[in-house]
Amino acid sequence: MTKPLLKATIFIFLLTNVVFSQGFKVDDTLNVVTLQKVRVPDIPLVLSAITKVNSLSAEILNSAGSSILKLTEKQQFQKPASAEVAAKVAQQQGRGVTVQTYFEPMFEEPGVYYLKLAINVTGEAGKALVADKYYMINVNLPTLAAPVAVRNNYFFGESPAFSFAVREFTDQDKYSYKISDGVSTIKDGAGSFVNLTDLCNDPQNVGKVIKIEGFYNNELMSYTDPQTGNPVKASWDIAIQKPGLGDFSGWATLSEKDSENEAVWYISVENQASRQFLFGYFGMTPSGFVFAAPKFNQLRVTSEPDNFVQSVSQSKKGQFPVVEIAVNPAFLEAMQIGTDQDVRLTIQFTTQFGEKVIKKYRANVIR
Repeated sequence: MTKPLLKATIFIFLLTNVVFSQGFKVDDTLNVVTLQKVRVPDIPLVLSAITKVNSLSAEILNSAGSSILKLTEKQQFQKPASAEVAAKVAQQQGRGVTVQTYFEPMFEEPGVYYLKLAINVTGEAGKALVADKYYMINVNLPTLAAPVAVRNNYFFGESPAFSFAVREFTDQDKYSYKISDGVSTIKDGAGSFVNLTDLCNDPQNVGKVIKIEGFYNNELMSYTDPQTGNPVKASWDIAIQKPGLGDFSGWATLSEKDSENEAVWYISVENQASRQFLFGYFGMTPSGFVFAAPKFNQLRVTSEPDNFVQSVSQSKKGQFPVVEIAVNPAFLEAMQIGTDQDVRLTIQFTTQFGEKVIKKYRANVIR
């Protein structure tokens, strides 16, 4: 034998007889991701001229070669079935048949595993064929189809949404998600797209920390972070906060410091805008700002002098809810034309978030 031919023969021998430190030969290597069924072997194993199937079984071994899981008949494909093999052999007067088989395990955690396929069949010559075949399975985490941009905090009134789909999981029907508040499930749904609009617009959720979990095949997903390469669970905690309350009016804010209330602040209540007080919740977000309209529960308006306000009504100006006062005509009639009167107002109400609001104003009302 020439030297080149000898080298080639040795190389082929090494390729086809790879024996790992565990002491067995690996027949094939497969690369898969977690939570996805994998066919092992990927091309069904074919056994020819078989007259009897004594047993075809499989088990999963860890990276050290130790058994960690016995696979069940539900995870096995075999055609024809063992009973059918016996029936066909009898019909064919002892001639064997061809049997195909494979197994479909699923792995929840990444790592290196082995599938041991144990074969025990009888051939036409009546001799038993007993053998084990080994397959190395490299299990990795799936990769996101697009970055998941979920913030830690959201304001009431926002409409966030995101998808946790990964490239390797293409069956949208197998995706699902659950949203809970640490006590009970608020919402669950199918698919990989999560819309948090209703969640962030429910006053009862303000102040809560909400957990969102993504599943595939009813198992909590993990994936590889595309930026860091680190493993990440499909689980996010978000806090829902109320934005800051702001108000607009033609009146000056009454300060607790008397020195800051000394400057005069003239208004004419004949102007409707001077009788209106607008309120709104505002919050800055990375993409702009959010607005939410407060509710005026248990609204109460008082004044000094106490005969200044005749009645109070609520209305809307654009998106802003408005508290509008009607001034007592007798109060204005008692004033001389060209004079002003120092007036103070207190507006109190409770919002939909249970926040008790007290706003105090001052003005020099002119006639």
